[in-house]
Amino acid sequence: MSDAPGWQPSAPLQRLNLPWLQDARVEVAILRLDQIDPLISGNKWFKLREHLTQAVKGGAKGLISLGGAHSNHLHALAAAGKRFGFPTVGLLRGHAQQTPTVLDLQVFGMQLHWLGYAGYRARHAADFWQPWQAQYPELYPVPEGGGGLAGALGCASLRQMVDDQLAALGWDDYHGWWLAAGTGTTVAGLLLAEAGAHAVYGAMAVPDDHGVAQNIVAVLNQAAGSQLNPSADLPP
Repeated sequence: MSDAPGWQPSAPLQRLNLPWLQDARVEVAILRLDQIDPLISGNKWFKLREHLTQAVKGGAKGLISLGGAHSNHLHALAAAGKRFGFPTVGLLRGHAQQTPTVLDLQVFGMQLHWLGYAGYRARHAADFWQPWQAQYPELYPVPEGGGGLAGALGCASLRQMVDDQLAALGWDDYHGWWLAAGTGTTVAGLLLAEAGAHAVYGAMAVPDDHGVAQNIVAVLNQAAGSQLNPSADLPP
């Protein structure tokens, strides 16, 4: 597992060519995170990487996390475990079922535990992780979706990825970021990386009561409380 945090895939930044954008004289580019890897794609790896770094530093042998039967986060985690050779455990919402994602999790070697719905709702309780850490003392617990400050810091590295490709587009700057927000972790990471230099706009991918705004504020407060200097603490 020790070599996993060193994997640093890069995504191409591609200009979006649409007539209505040209008519409006607006230039848009898409960071193609879907192209970094067939199995560990999107923002999921970036949210996992700093958790992996902390797990290695703490001497953990593997990772345990949560998600649903269609969780892209658990899929990326299980695929990473198979590729880099560390055990993974998934705590799943609801009752046992077979979905394409669950089948992949099993193929990748992830140990699955179905919590039911009430059991999954308890994931925010202060003592939720205690029995699981007792059962799996050598595994590092990762918040749902790879969230928290560690997940945000991994996503903060996306800013440098974009900066490195601006010249190829003929750009010397940009006005802001626009992205979907499911947990707010990536939004929080970009806010930390930008530190006010550029706007970050998150389009809600879930209902308001899912706590996205609260998650973002919590991560930013945690960063401020740890006196974090994002530009100094980001992974290379």
